[in-house]
Amino acid sequence: MFFITKGRVSFVIEKKQIPFKDMLEGGYFGEIDIIFKRTRSFSTRSAVDTDFLTLSKTIFEEVVVNDYPEVYEEMYLVAYERLKRLKEAKKRAIKEFREWQDDQKD
Repeated sequence: MFFITKGRVSFVIEKKQIPFKDMLEGGYFGEIDIIFKRTRSFSTRSAVDTDFLTLSKTIFEEVVVNDYPEVYEEMYLVAYERLKRLKEAKKRAIKEFREWQDDQKD
């Protein structure tokens, strides 16, 4: 899990490097993959110099899940909503990219 302490990152769909979301200082990401035990479905790239704090999956599970179940429950609910929004954003980005490609052919 990554906490952005400085800078900005863009989330990109790996195959085509299509950007679909930006996140600024104070944001965090990676919890969806840990909470739902899934593989990463996107990459990130820094748009400017960016610093992170990291929290490993092991520490997340040992500390947050076991010692702070109420925090974990809230994070689970937020992660679920974020996952839905991420899927929608990726669909929109792919659709817009395909439309742009079609326009370039004309």
